[in-house]
Amino acid sequence: MTNWLIIAALGAGLMAVVASAILSRQLTRPLYALTHAARGLTANRLGRQVEVKGTAEMRELAEAFNQMSRSLAESEALRQRMTADIAHELRTPVSVLRGHIEAILDGVFPADTEHLAVAYDQVIHLARLIEDLRLLTQAEAGSLPLELVEIAPDDLVAQAVERFAPLAIDAEIALTQEIASGLPAVYVDVDRIQQVLGNLLSNALRHTPGGPEGRVILRVAQHDHMVRFAVLNTGQGLRPEQARHVFERFWRAEDARERDSGGSGLGLAITKQLVALHGGQIWVESGPGQTAFTFTLPAANGAAPA
Repeated sequence: MTNWLIIAALGAGLMAVVASAILSRQLTRPLYALTHAARGLTANRLGRQVEVKGTAEMRELAEAFNQMSRSLAESEALRQRMTADIAHELRTPVSVLRGHIEAILDGVFPADTEHLAVAYDQVIHLARLIEDLRLLTQAEAGSLPLELVEIAPDDLVAQAVERFAPLAIDAEIALTQEIASGLPAVYVDVDRIQQVLGNLLSNALRHTPGGPEGRVILRVAQHDHMVRFAVLNTGQGLRPEQARHVFERFWRAEDARERDSGGSGLGLAITKQLVALHGGQIWVESGPGQTAFTFTLPAANGAAPA
């Protein structure tokens, strides 16, 4: 009886060891795969995914790893695109500037006002591009200082319309404002919000055909605890795929016209970040014959926006 008990105990022990080894391997295999994937997560293999399996904790860990890997891949792709875009944007003015200076030095062009003005324009374009890049970087990092004050929305609109009224008259476009009554004040950096309104009005005037049908409307109303500003213009609207990319860096719906107007391609990207810094949101809605850029700002309540 004793011998049989000893044999049974040894057999049970052996089976327990084998079962625990199998179970341990099943439990740790996803962890080994995750460790291997993490070690191989280099710049050339960003975005690598692992199979989601195992215990609930292991599945949660694998999903978190996959999400992190995708985010890293998207960030790296964005960085590469931005680097390429910046290089592309800098190449043209630098090439033009270099060509004119070399022509002047070689005696091909005289060093007169006409030819120096071309070089000067390219310097101004480079300075504007560099300043826009600096501003966008600060805004995205949340390090752009804001001087917040309480101001009535109709005062913001009046300042913007006054600045752009001469441009609208020259372009034969009707620039009007529609302001709801009883609007609460907003707590904003006036210069930055004027920059937002300026970017939107400038784009609207640029893409609105002149004549009797050409209209740009700056509309303000309250929506819940937010004040909603909308810049609407008549003319050809944006296609859905264009609307999805309109706030991206260096994206242009019409490259030739934007480049000729001296735009850096960063205006709407900066606009989006400035609105976000004030605790608001911005979006675009476009249909046949009309486009509307709308952004919101929190109503003033005695405290800075979070």
